[in-house]
Amino acid sequence: MSDKSQILELYWMIFNEKPDEDMQKSLLKIFNEQNNSIEYVENYLRNSNKFKKLSIELQIELEISELYYILLNRKPDTEGLSFFKNQLINEKKSIDWVKESIINSDEYKSR
Repeated sequence: MSDKSQILELYWMIFNEKPDEDMQKSLLKIFNEQNNSIEYVENYLRNSNKFKKLSIELQIELEISELYYILLNRKPDTEGLSFFKNQLINEKKSIDWVKESIINSDEYKSR
Protein backbone atom coordinates (compact mmCIF):
# COMPACT_ATOMS: atom_id res chain seq x y z
CA MET A 1 0.00 0.00 0.00
CA SER A 2 1.40 3.41 -0.91
CA ASP A 3 2.12 6.09 1.67
CA LYS A 4 -0.66 8.24 0.32
CA SER A 5 -3.12 5.34 0.42
CA GLN A 6 -2.24 4.59 4.05
CA ILE A 7 -2.82 8.20 5.01
CA LEU A 8 -6.08 8.46 3.08
CA GLU A 9 -7.35 5.26 4.68
CA LEU A 10 -6.38 6.45 8.16
CA TYR A 11 -8.01 9.84 7.63
CA TRP A 12 -11.19 8.19 6.36
CA MET A 13 -11.23 5.82 9.33
CA ILE A 14 -10.96 8.70 11.81
CA PHE A 15 -13.07 11.41 10.14
CA ASN A 16 -15.20 9.50 7.64
CA GLU A 17 -14.13 11.83 4.86
CA LYS A 18 -11.32 12.36 2.39
CA PRO A 19 -8.77 15.05 3.30
CA ASP A 20 -8.38 17.97 0.92
CA GLU A 21 -5.20 18.25 -1.16
CA ASP A 22 -3.45 20.58 1.30
CA MET A 23 -4.13 18.25 4.20
CA GLN A 24 -2.92 15.26 2.18
CA LYS A 25 0.36 17.04 1.44
CA SER A 26 0.76 18.09 5.05
CA LEU A 27 0.13 14.58 6.35
CA LEU A 28 2.50 13.05 3.81
CA LYS A 29 5.18 15.49 4.90
CA ILE A 30 4.63 14.59 8.56
CA PHE A 31 4.65 10.90 7.66
CA ASN A 32 7.99 11.23 5.86
CA GLU A 33 9.56 13.44 8.54
CA GLN A 34 8.64 10.86 11.18
CA ASN A 35 10.35 7.91 9.48
CA ASN A 36 7.18 6.77 7.71
CA SER A 37 5.31 6.28 10.96
CA ILE A 38 1.59 5.91 10.38
CA GLU A 39 1.21 5.71 14.17
CA TYR A 40 2.67 9.20 14.47
CA VAL A 41 0.22 10.50 11.87
CA GLU A 42 -2.65 8.83 13.69
CA ASN A 43 -1.62 10.43 17.00
CA TYR A 44 -1.26 13.76 15.23
CA LEU A 45 -4.82 13.49 13.86
CA ARG A 46 -6.30 12.30 17.16
CA ASN A 47 -4.75 15.28 18.93
CA SER A 48 -6.08 17.76 16.39
CA ASN A 49 -8.79 20.32 17.09
CA LYS A 50 -10.94 18.66 14.44
CA PHE A 51 -10.84 15.36 16.34
CA LYS A 52 -11.52 17.07 19.67
CA LYS A 53 -14.55 18.82 18.18
CA LEU A 54 -15.77 15.53 16.72
CA SER A 55 -15.34 13.82 20.09
CA ILE A 56 -17.34 16.54 21.86
CA GLU A 57 -20.12 16.31 19.27
CA LEU A 58 -20.24 12.53 19.60
CA GLN A 59 -20.48 12.79 23.39
CA ILE A 60 -23.34 15.27 23.03
CA GLU A 61 -25.15 12.97 20.59
CA LEU A 62 -24.78 10.08 23.03
CA GLU A 63 -26.19 12.14 25.91
CA ILE A 64 -29.17 13.24 23.81
CA SER A 65 -29.77 9.69 22.61
CA GLU A 66 -29.69 8.42 26.18
CA LEU A 67 -32.39 10.91 27.16
CA TYR A 68 -34.54 9.82 24.22
CA TYR A 69 -34.22 6.17 25.26
CA ILE A 70 -34.92 6.88 28.93
CA LEU A 71 -37.78 9.34 28.45
CA LEU A 72 -39.36 8.32 25.14
CA ASN A 73 -38.22 4.71 24.89
CA ARG A 74 -36.87 5.22 21.37
CA LYS A 75 -33.86 6.46 19.50
CA PRO A 76 -33.87 10.09 18.41
CA ASP A 77 -34.89 10.93 14.86
CA THR A 78 -32.38 12.83 12.75
CA GLU A 79 -34.19 16.15 13.09
CA GLY A 80 -34.52 15.94 16.88
CA LEU A 81 -30.92 14.91 17.35
CA SER A 82 -29.72 17.71 15.09
CA PHE A 83 -31.95 20.30 16.79
CA PHE A 84 -30.85 19.44 20.32
CA LYS A 85 -27.20 19.10 19.32
CA ASN A 86 -27.35 22.57 17.78
CA GLN A 87 -28.95 23.95 20.94
CA LEU A 88 -26.18 22.52 23.11
CA ILE A 89 -23.28 23.50 20.86
CA ASN A 90 -24.33 26.79 19.30
CA GLU A 91 -26.93 28.14 21.71
CA LYS A 92 -25.08 26.99 24.85
CA LYS A 93 -28.11 25.20 26.29
CA SER A 94 -27.57 22.49 28.88
CA ILE A 95 -28.40 18.79 28.81
CA ASP A 96 -30.91 19.56 31.57
CA TRP A 97 -32.62 21.95 29.14
CA VAL A 98 -32.86 19.10 26.63
CA LYS A 99 -34.36 16.85 29.30
CA GLU A 100 -36.96 19.47 30.25
CA SER A 101 -37.79 20.06 26.58
CA ILE A 102 -38.46 16.38 26.06
CA ILE A 103 -40.53 16.15 29.25
CA ASN A 104 -42.60 19.14 28.11
CA SER A 105 -43.15 17.69 24.62
CA ASP A 106 -46.51 16.43 23.43
CA GLU A 107 -44.97 13.03 22.71
CA TYR A 108 -43.80 12.61 26.30
CA LYS A 109 -47.08 13.86 27.75
CA SER A 110 -49.12 11.45 25.60
CA ARG A 111 -47.26 8.39 26.88
